Parts: sequence; structure tokens; C-alpha cells
Amino acid sequence: MEKRKQLKHATQQMSERYKAADTPELELGADLFAVRVKKQLVKDGFTEEEAEKARLKAKLSH
Repeated sequence: MEKRKQLKHATQQMSERYKAADTPELELGADLFAVRVKKQLVKDGFTEEEAEKARLKAKLSH
């Protein structure tokens, strides 16, 4: 349950960054932030696939 909560929180953080990105430069910054979050998720024990799905879900939600 805790891992699911962590994944949801990370997805929400990435999604907020993508939603706030109203210029190409800010969108690039959101992409870089998402990559850092994804790497942290992998370090925390998530698979690469789970982390990438969270990143894509966040990007598509904006």
C-alpha cells in the first residue's frame, strides 16, 4: 500500500509540473524533473516500467 501511495504522489508531482509548463522551456524543465523523479522511483525499488508508466501518465494528464 505504501508503494502505491508513493507512486501516486510522484505521478501527481510530475503532472503538476507538466500542467504549469506553458512555454517550451518550462515543458523541458518539467521533462527534466520527471526524469529525476523516475530515477528516484527506480532507486526506491520500482521497476523501470512502473516508473516510466507513471511519467507518461503524468505527461498525458496535462
